[in-house]
Amino acid sequence: MARVHVLAPRGQRNEAAMMIFVFIFVGLLCVGFDAASARLSCTSGAGSCQSLVVFHPQSNRNVSTIEALFGRINDSVTDPGDPEKEWFIPVNCSCVNGTYLSLVNYTVKSGDSLSKIATYYQNLTTWPKIQEASKLESADNISPDEQLTVPIPCGCMANATNSTYVTYGRQEGDTADSIAEAMNTNVSRVVKEAMEADANNTVLVFPLRCDWMC
Repeated sequence: MARVHVLAPRGQRNEAAMMIFVFIFVGLLCVGFDAASARLSCTSGAGSCQSLVVFHPQSNRNVSTIEALFGRINDSVTDPGDPEKEWFIPVNCSCVNGTYLSLVNYTVKSGDSLSKIATYYQNLTTWPKIQEASKLESADNISPDEQLTVPIPCGCMANATNSTYVTYGRQEGDTADSIAEAMNTNVSRVVKEAMEADANNTVLVFPLRCDWMC
């Protein structure tokens, strides 16, 4: 099976350098952004958790740029030096207005627009959601060095369990087999059935066994 790399919080740098095997179990949820929010609903007082976000490798992306997108601290991770592997990034997930979301901060750069910023996050969010979460009156009114809030669907297990939720943004050309391979699982049939349920799905949110961290 394929291997992946994990960006670990401070204190887990050794684990971050390791290659780990991860296995998907039954219960895949394949939904669009709004549908994902509806499925992974929560109530006030619900606990927070750490979930995972998948970041696809790109030639112009490295650990420092990934950390800039997800608010990581530079010395909290180790670069394994493999540009072809998917990154699993730990994020904080909590209940926000009845929906499980990870709210990450992004600092606007010169030349940025909301739609451009959304592409940095590889279909994990949309520019209207960034505008809403950042409480912007106009999508065109952003300035360099401004702090924006980027909402990403996530999930927390209702009970103590040896699993966590993973958020995966679908990319152009993705198939059930390619996603299953990237996610280190052989349940491509389950992925295919979920994808075919709604061709407009952009975000996959599903549980992952995590003996190594939970």
